[in-house]
Amino acid sequence: MSTALAIAELEAGYEPGLAIVRGASLEIAAGEIVALLGPNGAGKSTLAKAVAGLVPIFSGSVRLGEKEIAGAQAHLLARAGLGFVPQTENVFAPLTVAENLELAAAVAHVKAKQRLPELYALFPDLAKARRIDAGRLSGGQRQMLAMARALVPNPRVLILDEPSAGLSPKLVEHAFAKLAEIAASGVAVLLVEQNVKAALAIAARGAVLVEGRVHVDAPARDLQVPGVLERLFFPHAEAAAP
Repeated sequence: MSTALAIAELEAGYEPGLAIVRGASLEIAAGEIVALLGPNGAGKSTLAKAVAGLVPIFSGSVRLGEKEIAGAQAHLLARAGLGFVPQTENVFAPLTVAENLELAAAVAHVKAKQRLPELYALFPDLAKARRIDAGRLSGGQRQMLAMARALVPNPRVLILDEPSAGLSPKLVEHAFAKLAEIAASGVAVLLVEQNVKAALAIAARGAVLVEGRVHVDAPARDLQVPGVLERLFFPHAEAAAP
């Protein structure tokens, strides 16, 4: 499989001289789901936002296919083939489902009449709710809409920041099943997630971020062994124990 996204020695953060991501490296192949895991404060969301053009990058490389994109503006990255679903404020609540998708199409210079039927086929619940304001959707429907918005430009890579936050286990299962469908179509998926069990159930690999660096990159099945993630999340705990 070809590499869709390659992150190399990435340093990023909100303030110069205060890097939160400290030399992270990670590759994702087309059609692959990689779960980005780690303890709170490890820099997972910061890494995702940096790749998506929302947090300053101090050094390192981010390649989308063969193209270097480190430091590019977020709206240009969307047009280049990188979709991003933030954890919050990921839909326009006063607009209907259809208006949300049509606006995304206009921004991405995509013909809505061609693209939206494909997205309604992927998300049948949105097709039924297309005239409903996004603010009136259930949590699961809103997450589906956020994913659909990011997919409007038909991206090569989709990055999601904590998509299961606030969802019931049943809705998480439904949302993640859709992610598996998206990956099966050839899209590379980077899934930043605190729901480790659900993320590893659909991911091919898990990358564990500790103190801003990818501490371990391993097959998902290897990380599902009881006790493994606890040791990886807190690598200094055993050394500090008496």
